[in-house]
Amino acid sequence: MSTIDPFLYLYTILTLMAVILVAVLITNVNTFLYTKRLFEKLEKMEKTAIPNIPEERAKAPVAPVKEDRFFKLKEKNPEDIYLHGTIEENLPVLSDTYSLSSFTMATSDGLVISSTKTHPEEDAAKYSHLYNMNRQPDDPKTRLTGVSFRGGTVIGIMKSDTELPEGVLELIKRDISFILRKNL
Repeated sequence: MSTIDPFLYLYTILTLMAVILVAVLITNVNTFLYTKRLFEKLEKMEKTAIPNIPEERAKAPVAPVKEDRFFKLKEKNPEDIYLHGTIEENLPVLSDTYSLSSFTMATSDGLVISSTKTHPEEDAAKYSHLYNMNRQPDDPKTRLTGVSFRGGTVIGIMKSDTELPEGVLELIKRDISFILRKNL
């Protein structure tokens, strides 16, 4: 019968913990560098972008929006709409409810929480940067909203085939808050 040397056992555990910590550190550094490159790319794009002229947007025809459907949702309780157990299952429901082509939840520093898109990382970084600058995208079919949650801000990035009316943004904000409280 052999005995286990306690110093060898302790050394093995400490080595394993060190390897795990190094792996976590490398992952965090890679994420930071990726986000930094995206923000640098956005800054270059902003410097070369043509400034938005609000008068031209006001003259452009706006597609009609079926507001009746949205305002019926004001009377509905979010508990009756979002029946699923996870954020990933509830986002497609939110997207369908408001006729969105895509919806992404991100942190204020640009990390994706969840999305109906396959690759939302660039949108999350780009639009969280705009949101932090208190700006909306130039495209009227893309809207941003923020929801305070556990000491931070969760940013909702909504893309639609038509321009969303202001009242709908408040309903979506209400629903995002409900989904976050229910699932986190």
